[in-house]
Amino acid sequence: MESVITQIKSRRDVKTGLLHKLADIAREEGDQEQAELYANHAKNVKLYATQQELEALVSAETKAVTEEVKAKEGVTELTHETFERIINAHQVDLLVMFYSSSSTKYAHEVLDKLGEEYKSNPDLIIAKMNINNIDISGYPREVPGLHLWRCGGHKQSSYYYSGPFVLDNVVRFLHQNGID
Repeated sequence: MESVITQIKSRRDVKTGLLHKLADIAREEGDQEQAELYANHAKNVKLYATQQELEALVSAETKAVTEEVKAKEGVTELTHETFERIINAHQVDLLVMFYSSSSTKYAHEVLDKLGEEYKSNPDLIIAKMNINNIDISGYPREVPGLHLWRCGGHKQSSYYYSGPFVLDNVVRFLHQNGID
């Protein structure tokens, strides 16, 4: 992580240094307009490099959270914050069972079996979220409810499972949506 930021800073310093030298040469030759263009370009290079540094930091932090959650075998209990970070990372697929305190024990057992069955899949996190502990806006109101987020690059697809909580049916749902 630090090497990425070091590389960004190094490239930034080389580019801005050259642009400042070109601006100085243009000033010496009396071309104030060209000197100003080089100086402004140097500022833009610096701003762009700073943006890249921030993106690298956020990406590394999000990747760390995703890897930490993925390292837990089976089913992971998500907080709203962890859920948002994983969804925004676009690095792994995420199957979440939204539940409440009134959800049946059977639904949790099915999810635990899914967690066991898919624990070796490095591209899938199986998790659950208690809707009693989060701001419910934007989340399924029907509980228990299964929601799958497929993540590929910066593109994301979302699928809601509305069938019965039967292991074979949920596995079929996953297969139909590209999860092996």
